[in-house]
Order: sequence, then C-alpha cells, then structure tokens
Amino acid sequence: AKLREEMKQAGFGEVAENTVELAYRISDIQAYRDKAFSSLHLISKEAFERGLERMEKDLQAGPIQCLSRYLLLWGAKEAI
Repeated sequence: AKLREEMKQAGFGEVAENTVELAYRISDIQAYRDKAFSSLHLISKEAFERGLERMEKDLQAGPIQCLSRYLLLWGAKEAI
C-alpha cells in the first residue's frame, strides 16, 4: 500500500498490480554456500548454517522444488 501511494505522489496514475509465479528446482546449492543472494547476508551465521544443512539433506532426496512469487506494480505518467 505504501509503494502504491508513493507512486501516486510521484505522478503515476492508474497503478495496477500483477502477481507472477516462477516454479523452479534447485539441484546445486553452491550459490547459497557462496551467499550469492543479498538476503543471505541478513540472517545470523547460525540460521545460515542450519539452512545449508537442511538444503543438503533435502537434496539427498532429489532436486528441491521452489516457487518464487513477485508482485509487480505498474503505473504510467501522462505526457507533458
């Protein structure tokens, strides 16, 4: 709601939203070990280690099924 309001204050009219989902599988967790995703730097070392251990265990049963969800906000400004 806050971002929608800020878009209106910036001059965007008719702000619309769209939800997008992307299903994928993880079969290699090296990027997680390397903390390639910025959000991994925000959690404690202990939580990070627990997560890696869980991913390693889950991978023993096969690729990890994942679903990413995104909320897209669309707006347009009138031409001046």
